[in-house]
Amino acid sequence: MRPGFLGRIDAEILQALDAVTADCLRAKQASFLIRQGHTEEASAILKELRSRYDARPDARISCWLNLVEGLSYLFAGVEGNPADKFSRALALATAAKLSSASALAAAWLAHIKFSSLDFQGVSKFVKLSLESAGDDDHQALARADLVGAISLHLANRYDLAKDWYAAAHRHAVAEGDEATISALMHNVTCMGVANLRQRTLCNTPSLHSSPNARLEAESTTSYDELIGTQSLSTWVPILRAQAASLTGKPTEALRIYESNISVARDQGMERVLSYMRADIAWCHAQVGNFQSAHQNSEDAIANLTAATLVDDKAATHQRLADTFRLLGSLDKATEQDQQAKLAWDEFVKLQQETIHLLGTTSPK
Repeated sequence: MRPGFLGRIDAEILQALDAVTADCLRAKQASFLIRQGHTEEASAILKELRSRYDARPDARISCWLNLVEGLSYLFAGVEGNPADKFSRALALATAAKLSSASALAAAWLAHIKFSSLDFQGVSKFVKLSLESAGDDDHQALARADLVGAISLHLANRYDLAKDWYAAAHRHAVAEGDEATISALMHNVTCMGVANLRQRTLCNTPSLHSSPNARLEAESTTSYDELIGTQSLSTWVPILRAQAASLTGKPTEALRIYESNISVARDQGMERVLSYMRADIAWCHAQVGNFQSAHQNSEDAIANLTAATLVDDKAATHQRLADTFRLLGSLDKATEQDQQAKLAWDEFVKLQQETIHLLGTTSPK
């Protein structure tokens, strides 16, 4: 018997009263494996389920297949649009009155909306998931509560986010879902670094305490090694590098960046590459490597794209402004300052919108 979540589902499969229920549980295992980064085993399960149900579709299986395929687009680098698959799962679940599947699909749609900072969409799907879920729909509730938590945390309101994190953790533990617990730890770290970055780069006051980002990154690494999670591991050293830079340790930050930035780029982190390059440029300027600072500044500008989120854009411009000042390029610094201000103003509006949309909603 396998340990943890997979072993528990193995036992439930053996006790299942019918083949469809057993196969839904197998799909649930595939969703867990994908989120841990074990894609080959998950793909084998998917292939088996497709072959079994292509000729005789079942609504429950169809929902799960769409959910798992969406997760493979999201986490495993498979080409496709995860939002389309999650939307299809939600439509099927709604039509078949499968409330648990509706709750899970809505939770993942909320996750997708967060990734583009669409907080109207986040609020809509988080609330739909909470309304649809039963008290024992732990997987759906863990994801919906986690999305609510990171949205409020990114809005610099950890005081509001912490109850959502606690609820997400409670449901993940009840589910025995180590992958979600790992994701929760990663996101606490990631949002903490984002708060630290905003406070440091644009002097935002720290009104609400947030966990120590550097310590959280270290504990996340240890937990992932314990449970074998691979899918989020690339983020950990990058977050450590950012935290080191933001706390005045440019030499340490450069050491971590140089060991990990190529892997980060190759593993799909292109949309944050502009800030990483700008941060590397600033670190080089801090230690007197002016040629490297100039080259990385140019690379940062080249990596600003339409896919760069507004907070990353603001931070990139701010780091570039500070770097150009150190390089003596005052006209360029002024231009970057102006662009940073526009982006920070836009981001602050999004933060205020998030608090308005979710600040009075309670986790479940």
